[in-house]
Amino acid sequence: MPWTNPSQLVLYHGTVDLYMASIAHGIDVTIGGISKDFSRGFYTTTYFAQAATHARNLRHRLHPKGARRAVVGVFTVTRDMISSLTSMAFVYPTNDFWDLIDWCRSNHPGHHAGGYYDVVYGPVTQDYRRRTVHDEYDQVSFHNAATVGVLGVPQWSIVV
Repeated sequence: MPWTNPSQLVLYHGTVDLYMASIAHGIDVTIGGISKDFSRGFYTTTYFAQAATHARNLRHRLHPKGARRAVVGVFTVTRDMISSLTSMAFVYPTNDFWDLIDWCRSNHPGHHAGGYYDVVYGPVTQDYRRRTVHDEYDQVSFHNAATVGVLGVPQWSIVV
């Protein structure tokens, strides 16, 4: 029986109500900071609980600026859409993983000769300097305008 790649991939993005409209109208990958795990991009996860925790933490930090609700954007994409993009994936925090983290956290632009990989998947650092990762977290980052187009418009879930 041939493999048909039938399942959809559900990705979650934790944020706050202040940013819902701008995300729904088009994700801008240039807004985030450059010294993130996989450099500047739009970060998602395959774990709803991880996105919800991030959203709650963000609401707490941005409450003085008007954030009232923690929300999670839910994106459903086909695996075929993701497979058409240039990607890099790390299942475990290998030496190559830490080399990329070092590069990106040192504010270097791009992580391959053409600029950025479209999508990078891997663990989430817990303590960058001690080389530890969160056991049950992952991240799927998107690094250019064309790439985030595969995500489409999110469905929103309010986090309590």
